[in-house]
Amino acid sequence: MARLRIFLAINGGVLREGLRKVINDHPNMIVIGDGANADVCLEKIAELAPDITIITRLMDKNGVAEATKHLTKACPRTKVIVLSANADIESMRLVADAGARGYILKSIESEQLIDVINKVSAGAKCFPQTSNGRSASAFGDDSGDHHSTIDNGTGLSARETTVVRMVAEGYTNREIADKLRISVKSVETYRSRSVSKLGLNRRADLVRYALEKGWLRSRSQR
Repeated sequence: MARLRIFLAINGGVLREGLRKVINDHPNMIVIGDGANADVCLEKIAELAPDITIITRLMDKNGVAEATKHLTKACPRTKVIVLSANADIESMRLVADAGARGYILKSIESEQLIDVINKVSAGAKCFPQTSNGRSASAFGDDSGDHHSTIDNGTGLSARETTVVRMVAEGYTNREIADKLRISVKSVETYRSRSVSKLGLNRRADLVRYALEKGWLRSRSQR
């Protein structure tokens, strides 16, 4: 299977190299180019026609929304994902209207980044909830809240909630990792972080909590 070709239009050198490593470590993805200068990036993207372009505020010469609009018009093959420090609803609305298919935060974890890239490549739109907990569904988000916080009073992210639910349902860490296509280490991290947030200790506590939330289903219902 052909690898997804990704361009990084990112002005932070450390951030750019970190993303490059995460992406290139994935067997189905490769970074084919990068840059920190808006004009140079636009030229390279038009020439290379990547599958995915991840851009940051380096495009502020004309505004990140204008850059997104220019990219999607000049290179319709590439799907744009905007990388930002904040989940601001107005910023997300602007870039979504300009044609961006995704919006990720700089705090995103490696597994989540790969998940978003795969979903955007497959045609989905991935926008997180806003910093004040508002839903981004107005942007056509079908990403499953890839790295947002669910407004359920727990402070758990969508992925943490999924892991807690599956642990309560009796899945092993390996089974969860296989179903979510993440590493066992990531499952352990989500699980540990979740029980810490919830103030729980034993699996029995997780089961009781999941029952109270109405999260449990029989395996025949999945």
